Amino acid sequence: MATETWEKIYESPDRLKVELLRAFLTEKHEIAAISLNKQDSLYHFGMHELYVPIRDAVLAKFLITHEAAAE
Repeated sequence: MATETWEKIYESPDRLKVELLRAFLTEKHEIAAISLNKQDSLYHFGMHELYVPIRDAVLAKFLITHEAAAE
């Protein structure tokens, strides 16, 4: 079974922002992306992280940077 290495490309305390970026990458650009909740459930501190396969990391970072600049 082949394993794929993932790279963290974005993190934020705002879960909604991470989920919107994940949807942007997966639906509009067909880049596999997963979000990981590393926020403490009791005290609500910590980050939400966005991961993509290493082969797509540079493109995903570029798209996120330019998407944020367009807002």
